[in-house]
Amino acid sequence: MTRYAMHDDPVGRLTELWQRADVLAQRLAAVTRPDGSWDGSDGTGMVTVTVDAEGPVAAVAVEPQWRRRIDPEALGTAVREAAGAAQHGRLTDWAESFAEQHARPDPLPRPMPPLQDTLANRLDELATAGVSGDEGRAGLRELSRLVGSAVHAVGEVSAQLRVHARTTYTGHNQSRDVAVTVSGGGEVTEVRYDRHWLAEAGGQWIGRETVSAFRAAYQRASAESVEAVIARGPLGEIQELGADPHALARRLHLR
Repeated sequence: MTRYAMHDDPVGRLTELWQRADVLAQRLAAVTRPDGSWDGSDGTGMVTVTVDAEGPVAAVAVEPQWRRRIDPEALGTAVREAAGAAQHGRLTDWAESFAEQHARPDPLPRPMPPLQDTLANRLDELATAGVSGDEGRAGLRELSRLVGSAVHAVGEVSAQLRVHARTTYTGHNQSRDVAVTVSGGGEVTEVRYDRHWLAEAGGQWIGRETVSAFRAAYQRASAESVEAVIARGPLGEIQELGADPHALARRLHLR
C-alpha cells in the first residue's frame, strides 16, 4: 500500500486527500463492469433473471414447460428467487474483484487539477472589478445562508434516503396483469400475476410483461433516488451554482 506523507500546510493536505481519493477511484473503476450482466435461476431452473451492472432486473426468461415444475401460484416466488440469485452473483463478483484489486500495489495517483482551475480561483477572477463594503457584507450573508442550508440539507437528505431504502414501490405492465414490488434499496419484495392471464400466457410473453412491470416499479422508485432528492433541495441549488461560477458570483454580489 502506498504511504502518504503528512503535511502541515493546507495545499499539502489537499494534495494528500486528492491522492487517496484518486487511488480509490482508480481501484473502483478497475472492478466496474458497465456493460456487465449476471444471471440467476430459481431452484427448478425454469426461471432465469438477468440483472445489469447497476443491479436492476433487465430480463426474465420463463421456460415453455414451466408449469410442469412450478405451481402457477408460486411463479412470482420463483421470479423473486431467481432475481435474488442474480443479485447475489453480481455482488459476489464485485467483492471478489475488489479483493483482488486491493491486494495489488496501489496505482500511481493522477495529477491534481491546477489550483487556478478551482471554483474559488475562478470566483476571484470574476471579482477583479472590486466589491464595495455593502456588497461584500451582502455576499457574506448569502454565503452563510447557502452553507447553513447545505449543512441542514445533508441531515434531511440522509433521513429521506433511509426512509426511501425501506419504502416499497409497485409497478405494473400495461395491462396490469403483472405487478412487481421493489424496495428503494433495490430488493425485489413481491411479484404477482393475474391467474386468469397467467393460464393463457406463454413463457416469452410472461417474461416480457414481467420486465415491463419491473421497469415501472424502478421508475416509481427513481423519483425518490439520491439524485432526485438532492436535485429538489438546497443541495441541488448549490450543485447548479457550483457548476456556474458566473451565477454564483452574481449570487454572492461579486459582479
